[in-house]
Amino acid sequence: MNHIPIYLCVILYSVPNGSPTITNISVLTIRSVFVQWSEVSLILQNGIISEYTVFFIPNVTANQPNVTQRTSNLSISVEGLAPSTVYNVTVTASTRIGPGPSSTPMEVGTPADGELHTIIFICVLGVTTNMFTL
Repeated sequence: MNHIPIYLCVILYSVPNGSPTITNISVLTIRSVFVQWSEVSLILQNGIISEYTVFFIPNVTANQPNVTQRTSNLSISVEGLAPSTVYNVTVTASTRIGPGPSSTPMEVGTPADGELHTIIFICVLGVTTNMFTL
């Protein structure tokens, strides 16, 4: 009779010991920003990452509320920001036990109403046409 070994795998959960790293912040509109980040290193996750929380904290001179969004993805478009406001952006990763440390803050400023300019590049058969909307 052959015996088949059976292995038991146990995942010990804790909060992550590491933080995500913000890799991209792009202003979309006067009230929205796109944020992208990289995963917490596998060895520092301490379990399965269930969600990421993105925090937008206005600078000390702004009289605006904080904005917080949650996602299970590695990027998010955040709406509801105030125009003409500078925010410090951080991201945390969470396991089912709770959140880990915050990422290094990155600063982003939303433009004032009327200051957002769109630049469109159209490439057709190797010819590039620039169209500027002001």
